[in-house]
This record gives sequence, C-alpha cells and structure tokens, in this order.
Amino acid sequence: MIISFFVSSFFGLHVNAEQVTLPTQQEIQESYTKSELEFLYNHYGWSLDKEYMLLNFIEKWQSSMGQSYQLVSFEYPKNFMGLSVTDYVLPNSRLMGGGVNLYYRDEVYHYNSPNQHFQIFSIYLSDDPHLYFFGVGTEDLSGPNVMYANTELNERGHVIFEPTHNVDLTNAFRYIYYGDIQSYNTLLESY
Repeated sequence: MIISFFVSSFFGLHVNAEQVTLPTQQEIQESYTKSELEFLYNHYGWSLDKEYMLLNFIEKWQSSMGQSYQLVSFEYPKNFMGLSVTDYVLPNSRLMGGGVNLYYRDEVYHYNSPNQHFQIFSIYLSDDPHLYFFGVGTEDLSGPNVMYANTELNERGHVIFEPTHNVDLTNAFRYIYYGDIQSYNTLLESY
C-alpha cells in the first residue's frame, strides 16, 4: 500500500504564514462549500461533527508526539518539502503505484481504476514534516485509513505514502468514522 508522487518540479507554491496553529471549528466550517459538505456526507457519511472530533484528537495527540500540526486545505495551503500540498502534491499523488483513484472533497485527481478509490477527508501536516491523509478507501485500502509520508525519497525521487504505524491515530480516526463515541472518548481521555 504505497502512495507516491514525483517531486522534481517546483511550481505552484503557496505559503499561508498566518495559520500557525490548528484552525477553529468555525474556520473549518467556513473552509467547506455547501456542496462539498453534502457530497461528503451523502457519499461517505463524513460530517463537520466528525471533522471537529478529528481536530480535537489532533490537538491532544500532537503534544504527546512532541509535534505541532496544521490543517491543510484549499483555504489553508501548506508546503511539504517545498511543494504546495493542494497545488502539487494532490494532483501528482499516486496511491499504490497509481492504481487507485484519488479524491479530495469533491475533486477527482486521478481515475485509473473502476474498483480502487481513496477519498481524502482531511490533511494534516507537521513542521518536521509529516504529512497525513485521512480518508476511506475501497479494495486494498478498504475502510477508513490514515496514510502517512515523511521526507524519505525513494530512488526515483518519489515521496512514499503508506498506512501510518501510529495505532492511536488510526484508532481515533476509525472510531470517529464509525461513530464509536465511547471508544473515541476513552482514547481521547488517555491524552
């Protein structure tokens, strides 16, 4: 389960230096259009309430990791390894060697397979940098998954994405996605 994208071209860079902390719930709500919210809820069951729960967990979890995370979106563009996540990374990402269709909100970035899909709900980036895609997939990526990339490049200059090894982050996202509030609260209280 590998996602990769080529990093040899440096264009379309955006930096939003104003956001140095996680956004508020109101800022998250304002970052979505009504059609994006309807699309994500009607097709995947993802809602602003779930987005807020993820934000709340990230706020608690990041300090235990000794890191600081920021939300990445079209409204809060960030750079990963000098490349704009929204303008370059998303359009050039490849899941599992390119055989998986990639979506963010209601945008389609690739359509390579009638069976394999990965819908990204949220993207978080740390200063170290670590980049996380939170989403739901089909086939080999079935169900809710947290995909992770750091700055290690393969021999072709691609950044490697794989399911995170952080069990708490994965569990928190799965509890949120499936609506297991009791397990989510228990995990959240452990931080």
